[in-house]
Amino acid sequence: MRMERNMKVHFAAALCVMVFNLIVRPALLFVMLDVLACTVVISAELVNTALEALANHLAAGRQLRAIQVAKDAAAGSVLLLAAGALVVGVYVGWQTWPWQWRLLTMQHAAGMVVTLCALVLLLWAVAGAIFAKDSIRQEAVQ
Repeated sequence: MRMERNMKVHFAAALCVMVFNLIVRPALLFVMLDVLACTVVISAELVNTALEALANHLAAGRQLRAIQVAKDAAAGSVLLLAAGALVVGVYVGWQTWPWQWRLLTMQHAAGMVVTLCALVLLLWAVAGAIFAKDSIRQEAVQ
């Protein structure tokens, strides 16, 4: 994750969505839509990253048209899913307008629990990616 700029952007956007859900506390259905949209985009970015790494390895410095098409298609699918997630976010924001500060209330407690779980998993994934990169670097040095 440390090397992938787009992954950082997707994680930051997901973090903002989860903080929004904690503060505004939309209904459980809207929280689930947000979590699903974030999960799909991050998963697609992971697949795109894996495909690009594999394609770069297979190309071994050569410019192959088929590999470039595959990489462009994978990146395009992530872009399309991110646009869909943005539409979901706008919809949830629109449906919960006017926004009220509900951070310290028990309103929509189920949505709060789901949001907290998603937030913990998101932070765990970020920490895991950072520590995995550090351990891979340390193994390469030795």
